[in-house]
Amino acid sequence: MTIACNPTVGFLDALAPHVSSDVRKGIESLKKIMEMFPGLSAGDIEKSIRAMLASATTSVPSMIERARDLIRDSVEGEAKKSDTLDSFLKDLGKCSIADLKAIGTGLNLPLPTQKKAVVEELRKWIDSKGAYAPASPAGKMRERAAELAGDLPQRMSRIDSQLAEEIIRRAEIAAKDKQLGKEGFEAFASLLLGTAVRGSKPKLLAQIKSLVDRLLVSQEQTSRI
Repeated sequence: MTIACNPTVGFLDALAPHVSSDVRKGIESLKKIMEMFPGLSAGDIEKSIRAMLASATTSVPSMIERARDLIRDSVEGEAKKSDTLDSFLKDLGKCSIADLKAIGTGLNLPLPTQKKAVVEELRKWIDSKGAYAPASPAGKMRERAAELAGDLPQRMSRIDSQLAEEIIRRAEIAAKDKQLGKEGFEAFASLLLGTAVRGSKPKLLAQIKSLVDRLLVSQEQTSRI
């Protein structure tokens, strides 16, 4: 066998007659492990085993189980010494987007698409002992739309040129906001237009500008009376 040519095995065979029976059993076990990696040096075998162990703890099923364990241990007040929230989040940051989506599916949690945002949402979920529920992507977009709209819908009842410029400026910012997307901008436009609307960003942006112009003209006419 290839392992017979391994100098480490030769050293272990030479050492075996001079040690206790318990140590000899350990040597035999070590030789069996090395037989699983024919042709590799002891150093390469160590690297392979470490890589296998790391993969075993960062696979999608393992990450799902670790997240559940952290929740359970937090609820029971018994944190495992072998795992912490920090180490879990560190490993989570190494996962691919595809794996992160799979982890979210396995935990029945709607998660965003950006890695940093996923890590933050899972941190909140674990910190809350499972009570925190991440918003769905659609919910996130509606929250972002409301954030960008702010108090503009309430202020539009008494519009002037300065407010008109602010509305258009903020609408243009919202149209370019990557977090919104088409559906999110529709939600933003609906808040400003006062009714549910659907359409492309350019079309809705034009509607907002048209409404602002009409309100501004109406306000100016009213002020002359």
